[in-house]
Amino acid sequence: GGSRVGEPMQYEGTGKSLCPPTQLPAGNYVLSYELYSPTRIALVTEAGGSEQTILISTAVGIKEFSVASDGAYRWRIEPNAEESQWRMTVRPVLKRGR
Repeated sequence: GGSRVGEPMQYEGTGKSLCPPTQLPAGNYVLSYELYSPTRIALVTEAGGSEQTILISTAVGIKEFSVASDGAYRWRIEPNAEESQWRMTVRPVLKRGR
């Protein structure tokens, strides 16, 4: 078997952005991304505002990460180039295969 993933949450934009809050249950996730300049992507807790940097990259790729607690979160996207476009999709991992 393989890993199963849930419904995608898609985001895209140009320049720096703080996405609207979304509810994320604790668990594992997969982030697919397209970044056209060096970009930092961080997950920000709505309650308290603490940030977890998920990645810093320039590329197309996939990154696994985990969320420790259920709650409302926002994505902070910070490309180095002001007009740089970005696109990302987040999917929960529903089942890990062996």
